[in-house]
Amino acid sequence: TARIAKKRNQAGILNANWKGTEIQYAMAHKRVEQIRGKPTVCEVCGTLSAKRYEWANLTGNYIDVLDYKRMCKRCHAKHDGIIKNITGGVDAQCSRR
Repeated sequence: TARIAKKRNQAGILNANWKGTEIQYAMAHKRVEQIRGKPTVCEVCGTLSAKRYEWANLTGNYIDVLDYKRMCKRCHAKHDGIIKNITGGVDAQCSRR
């Protein structure tokens, strides 16, 4: 008979596929989601009704899982400078609660 496999801790550095500081951008965000959970509210505008929430990196230190903030997709785009022509402060789409 075969032995029953024992549950092993393979998180982080204990995993054979651990990349350490050589992590790619997408995997850094997945690591944050795995450790801190899936965001469900925007910490910038406070909306609870957005279709999508993301982890936004604050300083460019992608390795530090505490260097991320929960944001709706629109606030994340503003934070990253993708949306530059927003006027009047927080727009109506983000302020819906």
